[in-house]
Amino acid sequence: MNLIEDAWIPVRYGDGRIRTIAPWQLTEPWQKVGQEGGPGGGLPLEMASPRPDFDGALVQFLIGLLQTANTPRNGRHWRQAFKTPPTPEALRDLFSPFTSTFNLDGEGPRFMQDLYLDGHFTDMPIGQLLIDMPGDKARKVHGDHFIKRGSCDRMCPICATTALWCMQTNAPAGGTGYRTGIRGGGPLTTLLLGDTLWETVWLNVLDGEVKDVPLEVPMDATVFPWLGPTRTSNLKEAGKETSPEDGHPWQMFWATARRIQLMFSTFEQAIDCDVCGVSTQRGVTSFRTRNYGVNYTGAWVHPLSPYGFDKEGMPYSMHPQPGGLSWRHWLGLVLPRSGEKPQNRREPAQVVTCWKRSRERGRQATGRLWGFGYDMDNMKARCWYEGIMPLSSVPEVDSEDWQREVERLVHSAEQVLRQLRKRINDATTSAANVSGIFWQSTETGFYLHLDQLGAGYDSAGGEEHAFDRQAWAISWHKVLSRIARWIFEEATQSARIQEADPAKIARAWNNLNRDLNAKSLRETLNLAPIKATGKGKRAKS
Repeated sequence: MNLIEDAWIPVRYGDGRIRTIAPWQLTEPWQKVGQEGGPGGGLPLEMASPRPDFDGALVQFLIGLLQTANTPRNGRHWRQAFKTPPTPEALRDLFSPFTSTFNLDGEGPRFMQDLYLDGHFTDMPIGQLLIDMPGDKARKVHGDHFIKRGSCDRMCPICATTALWCMQTNAPAGGTGYRTGIRGGGPLTTLLLGDTLWETVWLNVLDGEVKDVPLEVPMDATVFPWLGPTRTSNLKEAGKETSPEDGHPWQMFWATARRIQLMFSTFEQAIDCDVCGVSTQRGVTSFRTRNYGVNYTGAWVHPLSPYGFDKEGMPYSMHPQPGGLSWRHWLGLVLPRSGEKPQNRREPAQVVTCWKRSRERGRQATGRLWGFGYDMDNMKARCWYEGIMPLSSVPEVDSEDWQREVERLVHSAEQVLRQLRKRINDATTSAANVSGIFWQSTETGFYLHLDQLGAGYDSAGGEEHAFDRQAWAISWHKVLSRIARWIFEEATQSARIQEADPAKIARAWNNLNRDLNAKSLRETLNLAPIKATGKGKRAKS
């Protein structure tokens, strides 16, 4: 099986029909293969694999392949390909030099697999390539309540390939010497979404002016680690760490932290794949693995992930956290989040930073951001999170001022939530989990005010802001106040009657209302202060 030549990537068309394609068929319309036209007659729209983590992994595979084989020279070349995608024949010619590098089985180097295990390995059931499958500890303590042991014993070659790629891309901690992926275990990935799969892939390819990388890619282990002996990290074998200086920048897409070999079998009778259900006579039931694979260290900055910084200012990939993705992550995923201390800073993925210069580079000024990843607790996958949020931008001349106003929206909401949680805890002993409700309830208001802000800059044409900022900030303040009061009432009224203390609830309610009109919150929103109208009396300005 060859991952360049063979059809193995499942995609969905506009009418819901699904077809497996080879990478070079990314721009091939449905009619090309003799099917009827109609809504599904155009280019593929999205991935259609049996698992959401497979979908995210496969999109990254196509992005990495195009970035490696066809980095556009500059913004003009990028725009030409976006407007007029290359033909399938042109893509096939671009990918053909890499064909031998992407063999999945057979003699010689195998895609994302260890070249030499030297007889020292452990045999594992193929299901252990799935990140959410219970590990040895969970099975020993009977912790496999939701995903049962033995639920995935056989995979078809396509699902085994995708599981291998997904594991290497997201590799979590796996015990002594089992290294995490180049972005750490379970990284958060953020991708720009287009109207077709081609647009989604190409929107996340950087051009040569953005990423200063030689356009000629060497066909060796500096880019594709499986082409040579493993750069082991076992100190007893003179192992070493692998920093950005030890490889080509595009090794970020092809990093192989885990030492794995898939064991293919041909069955006497066809078996059904436990992942996709397809019947096959050739499949995978096990793989070989060994610890002390490549240990990626240093400032590897993957273009598809947002980054935080440690106390020394070294970047690290962000990871999904309990609660999922929502507009509260706008600062850090779409705009940088500043901070006096390095550990408080957040930087969006490079592809998002590039998108923000869309008007100057001729790209679209609105869009969607798709974020996804595993929330990992060391070796345990707690949850798979993904979400889509709208994007917007303003002309470069207004960008700094616009960002300050967006920061006001986010910081004021965080401030209100902190006070809301405090007052609910003051009022009742019930452990009210209000954060998720608060962010979900304020989402519509946030995007409405964000649109209003952008429209004001558009109509101003780079000059003085076109709408009343005070009225805009007051409107947002009203949204936060209304939702905070509603959540407080719901949380305190739902407390058990024997725990309810009317006096405590009343005091907490009064304190919450004072918090909502506090000087600190009004300063965050840049609102005019509340003027005193006499002793003991206050009135809003």
